Amino acid sequence: MPERYAELRSVTRIEVIGNCLAVPSAVAPANDASALDHILFALKHEGVDLMILAQILPTVPESELIAAYEAGPTSQYLRKACYLWEHFTGREIDRAPRTLRSNYVPLFQAPPGANCCTLLDEAATRQKKHTVPIKG
Repeated sequence: MPERYAELRSVTRIEVIGNCLAVPSAVAPANDASALDHILFALKHEGVDLMILAQILPTVPESELIAAYEAGPTSQYLRKACYLWEHFTGREIDRAPRTLRSNYVPLFQAPPGANCCTLLDEAATRQKKHTVPIKG
């Protein structure tokens, strides 16, 4: 189980209760939400769990990622999901090139008290397509 997990609770706003992220039903993905909706919610609120993402992301249709990307190309969580989808499937998302004016976002959060720049050493590269810095 991840360090912090989300659970539907009778709360009025998202709250951390122990290791649980208590989520009101109005904020949680709907029962009929797609796997991508759940992935984006998890990336935003629970962080990156590569074991889970490696299993679920390849099941997301490329067409769904393209449509989501066209609707919100600057979403950092969607950009992370697209990058990881390409990594786990070994395929590149076939979408029209687009120049984005958005910041690079780290794939992983820095531990409390650490400077996020220390997570990437001098060999780090910036993956331009999804603007995610990659240690390589």
